[in-house]
This record gives sequence, structure tokens and C-alpha cells, in this order.
Amino acid sequence: MNEYFKKLLPHILAILLFIGLSVTFFYPVITEDKTLFQGDLENMVGWGKDLVDYHKQTGDYAFWSNSMFSGMPANYIYMPPSNNIFDHLRHLFNFYLPLSHIGMLFIYLLGFYIFMVSIGCKPLLSIVGALAYAFTTLQSG
Repeated sequence: MNEYFKKLLPHILAILLFIGLSVTFFYPVITEDKTLFQGDLENMVGWGKDLVDYHKQTGDYAFWSNSMFSGMPANYIYMPPSNNIFDHLRHLFNFYLPLSHIGMLFIYLLGFYIFMVSIGCKPLLSIVGALAYAFTTLQSG
């Protein structure tokens, strides 16, 4: 058991480091609610107003919206709640971090770390590679 823990320890420390870095990098977002204005997300409220009104009136969900581009599928705007198993798995792999910023950085870090380990790199090199990949991808994305 002790030998197994010694093999697993670098990976556990890497995951804890990645969580700590993700939270630290986005600390102003968490504490001061400093986020960038995203026009498409703000306008989505208006685009889905007819869908929300329809749901309030009938209790049903519409799958087509007439509010944008002479109509568009509603799956991008306002859909019924889903019990999709992959949503639950996404949150599990994401350690229930908010996906829009902290979780995305964590997934970048963890994904590239797993990739580096799987091709045979040592954990320390994998951590450095994950940091390089995640922060350059985050800045360019």
C-alpha cells in the first residue's frame, strides 16, 4: 500500500496544484465578480425571451425561436433541464468548478498533464508541459 501511494502521490499533488492555480488565477472573478462583458451572452437573454414566455404560459418547451435570424433552433438558447449522464461526468471531472473560467483552465491543465503522462513523461515534466499548454491556450482562446 505504501508503494502504491508513493506512485500516486505526484499525480495527486499535480491535481491539487492545478486546482490551486486555477482558483488563484481567477481569484478576482470569484471574490469581486470581475468578468468581461460578453455581448453574445448578454443578448442571449433577449433572444430567448419568447421561449421563456412560452414556457411560463404553457409549461411546455419550444424548440424553435423566432427572435433571431428569422428563427433558429432553441437548443442554443433555452432548453428543458437534462439528465444527461455526461453533464454529471463533466462536473465530476471538473471537481464542480465553474466551467466558464476556472473549470476550463483546470481541464486544460489536467488534460495536457494526462496526455504527457500517457506518452511516458515524468510527472514534473508533465506539470511544466501542462502549465505551458494551458496558459498559452487560455491567452489565445
